[in-house]
Amino acid sequence: MSLLLEQLVNGVIIGSVYSLIALGFSLIFSILEVINFAHGSILVMGTLIGLVVLQRTNFWVGLLIAALASGLLGALVEKAAIYPLRLRRAPLGAQFISTIGAGMMIDIAALVIFGPKTRPFPPSLPATQFALGPVRGSVVELAILGVSLGLMALLQVLVNRTRFGKAIRATVQNPRAAAMFGVDVDTVNTLTFALGSALAAVAGMLMGVYYNMADLGTGFLAGMKGFVAAVFGGIGSIPGAVLGGLALGVAEDIGATWLSSYRDAVAFIILIVILLVRPQGILGHPERQKV
Repeated sequence: MSLLLEQLVNGVIIGSVYSLIALGFSLIFSILEVINFAHGSILVMGTLIGLVVLQRTNFWVGLLIAALASGLLGALVEKAAIYPLRLRRAPLGAQFISTIGAGMMIDIAALVIFGPKTRPFPPSLPATQFALGPVRGSVVELAILGVSLGLMALLQVLVNRTRFGKAIRATVQNPRAAAMFGVDVDTVNTLTFALGSALAAVAGMLMGVYYNMADLGTGFLAGMKGFVAAVFGGIGSIPGAVLGGLALGVAEDIGATWLSSYRDAVAFIILIVILLVRPQGILGHPERQKV
């Protein structure tokens, strides 16, 4: 029982990070109907930039710079890879391919700037251990969970209680009507893309602290797990992204007991099952066309 509780706690911790990545996917998809296949590349670029800053300052400054850098990079990807195609009413498939190309360019830039070597994360948070009954934890794990849950709560407030959030919801429901009522749809699209990308960088930094490392391969795997979490919960749904990430983290940690050598395969098994049983995800809705 104590082992199961520990696996549940560990699953929730890493699952909260997957939720942040999934939130980025869902935000972008809900407003642009595009799967951003450059998401993982933006994550790793932001993480490596944050790591360089962290080595010279502290974790919190590195986290902030990583989020800002990835936000700017995400806005650039939207303006360079998505916006021109949308102006020409290009099919969604072309926009998907464009994000793949953008991701490859970001990967090459990261390779040139940072090199191919795996980079260790220096000790940046207290390594203090504690126990709550049969469950053991650390300050690092508590900080990861706190940052993740805090950002999820802030995102809910942003979307539901602010003017920008109202603009996002109006654009999601009907972009043409939103524009008629004075919403700058293009700006909302760009800022939403930037916000989703910033969340990815935060997730990358938290994963770096959790695993004590970061490299170019981190982006692809983290991006795929975030995508699986988004599909699991219902892509385009913010609560679904949170639920999907937590469920994936718990399933992955428990599944690793029997598939220790194939831990990463759990995410893809879940993806296949969800696509076969409920393609719209747990909290998703059948696809609808925007007017």
